[in-house]
Amino acid sequence: MPSPRGQIRWPSLYSGHLGGSRTPDVIIAASNTPTRLKTNADYICDGVADQDEIQAAINSIGSAGGCVHLLDGTYTVTNPLSINTSNFELSGNGKNNTTLNFSGGHNGVLVGDTAIIDRVTLRDFRVLGLTTGAFQVGVRFDRGLNHWARNIWVENTGDSAFYIRTSNITIQNCAAVNCGHGLTGNDTAESNPDNAVIQNCYFRDTNSTPLA
Repeated sequence: MPSPRGQIRWPSLYSGHLGGSRTPDVIIAASNTPTRLKTNADYICDGVADQDEIQAAINSIGSAGGCVHLLDGTYTVTNPLSINTSNFELSGNGKNNTTLNFSGGHNGVLVGDTAIIDRVTLRDFRVLGLTTGAFQVGVRFDRGLNHWARNIWVENTGDSAFYIRTSNITIQNCAAVNCGHGLTGNDTAESNPDNAVIQNCYFRDTNSTPLA
């Protein structure tokens, strides 16, 4: 549910907690986020279908782009999250602090699933299936250019941890654990991935080839 900001402004309250260079336009708190960090959250999740609050925050960012930040905590997600805005960032406070718990047999975070977009960054959170194979693709880059995934930990997917159908993409300091594949790409008439940089990534217990 939306929650109005308090009197304390972001720089003083969140300095040292965000770990990135972009000032968030929208801040989301989980149901179990520490109270002191919830004070200035724009949305506070209740632990049930938290994708509703997260998607509303993503959709609130205008065409010029912006940043949605997930505070410390665990977010229960029962449908995919869809990002179709250019110059956009979805960030957390690190894989040990910010977790998206997915269930329902669907995909996780979708980038450019309905629009051709440019420069989307995902960073510093964990994407977790509650059980092995509980969801399909962890992070899927469908359309656009110049996307970036950094410090994303994906675990327990039935299919790929990361699926790429875009060009000029960087996957850096990411991990895939207990996934069908670590990373896959699709070369078709509709989408011809090129110039992908995979750097300092970790793959463990993938059920078939780590890279396909």
